[in-house]
Amino acid sequence: VPPAMTSTPCPLNRGLLARAPAGRPELTLHGLAAAKADDLGIARCHLSLSHEGDLALAFVVLEGAD
Repeated sequence: VPPAMTSTPCPLNRGLLARAPAGRPELTLHGLAAAKADDLGIARCHLSLSHEGDLALAFVVLEGAD
């Protein structure tokens, strides 16, 4: 695990979920989560949501700059 991933705890509840104009979900990071993503070189967040009955799933892929 790269040191940048373990050096500072980062709350996972510092994001905003919204719907893009085309209908896909979007995740925008704020505060410490945004700062940590910037430190790690993360340029984009991809979010997938799914549900079945009372169960829900969120899957996030963090992508670095090219």
